[in-house]
Amino acid sequence: MFSVFYNFYTALLHYIFNINSNRNLTFKKLVSTSFNVQEKHRYRFKTVFAGIKKVYLLPIVKFPVIVHHTILVYDVNAYSKQDRLNYLQDLYPGIKNLQFISAEEFLGYKNNSSKLFFLIITLPIQFIIIIIGIFKKDKSGINSILSNLLITCNLVRSVKQLPPFKLILFSAYDTNSAFLNFNLQRMNVTVTTVTSEVPLYKWNKIIITDILHICSEYQLEELKQLPGIKYKTIEIGKPEKYFEVKNLYNAPPLLNFKLGFISTGGWVRNELSNINQGIDIEYFENKILKDLNNILKKYKQIELIIYPHPREVSFFNKQEGDIVEFYKKLLPDINFRVNLSGMRTNNLFNEAYLSICFMTTTIFERLHAKRRSAIIYFKEDIFPGNFSSDYLYFISTEQELDHLIQNTYLS
Repeated sequence: MFSVFYNFYTALLHYIFNINSNRNLTFKKLVSTSFNVQEKHRYRFKTVFAGIKKVYLLPIVKFPVIVHHTILVYDVNAYSKQDRLNYLQDLYPGIKNLQFISAEEFLGYKNNSSKLFFLIITLPIQFIIIIIGIFKKDKSGINSILSNLLITCNLVRSVKQLPPFKLILFSAYDTNSAFLNFNLQRMNVTVTTVTSEVPLYKWNKIIITDILHICSEYQLEELKQLPGIKYKTIEIGKPEKYFEVKNLYNAPPLLNFKLGFISTGGWVRNELSNINQGIDIEYFENKILKDLNNILKKYKQIELIIYPHPREVSFFNKQEGDIVEFYKKLLPDINFRVNLSGMRTNNLFNEAYLSICFMTTTIFERLHAKRRSAIIYFKEDIFPGNFSSDYLYFISTEQELDHLIQNTYLS
């Protein structure tokens, strides 16, 4: 436990003096943007105090018993257990001795004595957190520092008597991932970090691990521009949910006159005050739909299928309104269909010969399935827009989108 505090304080010093080191990177990750805070609270100073208060109110919990000679599989949320185990068992047939643990299970105290000890020994850290919160504009990551420190202490204490073992971490986006991995590596734990298929440049540009398990080959291009990702070896895997649908895409797709739009639900994310990721997704998705309306009214033979984000469907299920009517306002001049089958979009890749989006992980599942896909208007210098693939296009203007549709369906 004391080694965790030592690593925290040295990481803080490296961060303050901007020392080029892994310790500095762990602290940068700790204070980076977190999904745990709503956009409307992200810049409020009371968010810092809310994170500290939360740790004072945590209950006494029973931690998981770590079994010897197992491979630990770690994620932030307990509900992802079966998905993570299924992914590994599909990727490595015959793999055994997997034990799933989650950050949620280590967020608490073993007893009242350990609670009192932790809260007293972290008083200087609580003061440091407040000071950082005064100067750092984005306070979402600061909100979780004390919680992350507690999780790391509890997990390190639970495994400290074990012989060297392996841990596979799935939550690379989590602000605690680099600090947790850094501590475990110093206990002779071999850490594998699974990136997921999302672009690394946004949420995963700091990773400290032994084995970097990437979920899409385009991430190899990103790595060339991301010096904050530290690893010894690379594994190339698959999109995290691909095990569910891999048998659907053994045959090549048949040309049809259906075009898919895969929504990220930018408007509902704004409505619910989710972290905006520094990009106005709603604006760009509306622009795509406006351009599709202009283009497809010329090509009546092409049917547009909208694949709404689950959050959109859930929103309209809870509120008065009709999702079809919502999209009619954006697409007034063309006929289209909204997919309301309830099936995940990755089960429906054969339905549309080409699918487009602003940016969604589903597009990289399509890429893995060798289904034609396009990313529209997404401009980030670090994102590998020159990634070479026969199945993925990068479109930056309405004219380019028009040409893509013509060449795909009408040539």
